[in-house]
Amino acid sequence: MTLKDEARREMDGFGGELIGPQDTTYEEARAVYNGMIDRHPGVIARAVSDDDVAAVISFAREHDVLLAVCGGSHNGGGLGTCDEGIVLDRELARFLAGEITVEQALQNVYDGWEEITEEFGRDEQLKLYKASLGITN
Repeated sequence: MTLKDEARREMDGFGGELIGPQDTTYEEARAVYNGMIDRHPGVIARAVSDDDVAAVISFAREHDVLLAVCGGSHNGGGLGTCDEGIVLDRELARFLAGEITVEQALQNVYDGWEEITEEFGRDEQLKLYKASLGITN
């Protein structure tokens, strides 16, 4: 039984989408901004409610499965994904569920990126981003 099958069976009221390696949308769903990151999660959970988020977290905890949260911002190090675990994709799911508009989703991504920029500073962020891409100059 796949991780997706287990999640679907145990997370009865999950209203979002569960995507596994066997699904046609898997390759697109697992892709991240940094093309050097090539991780293969066991399941991608696109939660559409707070209850869905809680169900995914509980499932991961109960099964001792690695959980990565993809919140909409870019992460050069690929921390929003993982191998064999669960990726909780919240921002795209909120848009798909009609909770927010495409403009709001893009603004949330922008705001997250700006928050990271403010935390590290533009020069440090650029340096870290270049390093994640293998650029040394």
